[in-house]
Amino acid sequence: MNIKWASLARAAGAVALSAFLAGAWRTAEPMPWRQPRTAAEQKAYNRAVFDQVWTLLDQRHFESASRRAAWRSVRARHLPLALQAPDTAGLYYQVLAPMLNAAGESHVGASPPVDYKQTWSPVQASVAAGRPRIFIAPRNFSDGDALRDIGVSLAKGEVIDLIKGGAAERAGVEIGWRIDQIMPGARRYERRYWFRQESGEFRSLTLDHSRPPPPRMPYERRFLPSGALVLRFDAFQKAQIDWVLSQLKNAPPEGVILDLRNNSGGAVAENERLLGSLLPACSLIGVHIVNDRRTMLFTQPGAETYAGPLVLLISPRSASAAEVAASALRHHGRAVLIGRVSAGEALTPRAFRLPDGGSLQVPVYDLYDPAGRRIEGAGVEPDVYAAPTLALIQAGRDPVLEAADAALISGRR
Repeated sequence: MNIKWASLARAAGAVALSAFLAGAWRTAEPMPWRQPRTAAEQKAYNRAVFDQVWTLLDQRHFESASRRAAWRSVRARHLPLALQAPDTAGLYYQVLAPMLNAAGESHVGASPPVDYKQTWSPVQASVAAGRPRIFIAPRNFSDGDALRDIGVSLAKGEVIDLIKGGAAERAGVEIGWRIDQIMPGARRYERRYWFRQESGEFRSLTLDHSRPPPPRMPYERRFLPSGALVLRFDAFQKAQIDWVLSQLKNAPPEGVILDLRNNSGGAVAENERLLGSLLPACSLIGVHIVNDRRTMLFTQPGAETYAGPLVLLISPRSASAAEVAASALRHHGRAVLIGRVSAGEALTPRAFRLPDGGSLQVPVYDLYDPAGRRIEGAGVEPDVYAAPTLALIQAGRDPVLEAADAALISGRR
């Protein structure tokens, strides 16, 4: 399905384009992105996209009934700005981003059309610390993964981990520093970073992106000298949960450590599959809430795969399904949690197609843990606090994993 922009007359074209865009989101086939060539086309394009974003948030958000009046005022403030946006970047990054950030929630965001050529400036603005934590970004882009090529793991702009041998570790970047600004460097693979140190002072470093760490596998296993099995997986996706369940069938008696420190969540069904293998049937997982209607979530009937000693590692990058799993396993006394407070991003989202081929993510369910606590905005507290430091990383040590191993050993005594 193509639109020949040049063939649209200026007067009638804006109306025709608006009508086309208004219904385009209903089809599974996205509209190929094309930059409008006239001001009228751009205005119609902006209006159709903005209207669909607002309508989806108004109708599909889990608190839509109570938020309707508030969203109307948001619409009134931002619609004039949307109509004036000069291009796709202006619409998404200068209008939609502030509007969505104002919600102050996780799982709210939009992505430009997949064919849109992303420029460095909006990406740079998105990852800068001190900016709203929910931001619009290209698909498959996150604040943590974006800087992996210099060996940095971020959570909400804060450095929470470093890869030994990476450019950031070699430059002496400390855990707890925040990235305030990123700019292109003098050379092709250089970026200039302004870090806000814990003292509040700024430090500028130029880091080389030309030697990224080896690619990270989505899951990994290892055995500790104590005999404990460590299973790291970074998403609740079918292939990864299949792998975890296969590993649990032959888990050693010394215990299992599930490393969720970089697990950003995933499918609800996959989370239920994992919990069903670790908890008895009909164990309470949590409570879904939509407009004050509550739905209790339980594990499905079926045999437990693994009933031995269990420890979970969590961090500020553990989000969504990872937080649900951690809170449920601790509530039932099934696991010890070690690390740092999780992300506090446990809403259940749904993705919707926008008229221009972009997408919008809307939280359609809120979630409370089995004890009746809301995870969103609060996170899941560890039972034992442990965090890396630059000195320990440089020494080749992982204090979080060490604490987990010590907990398993102590439990066997």
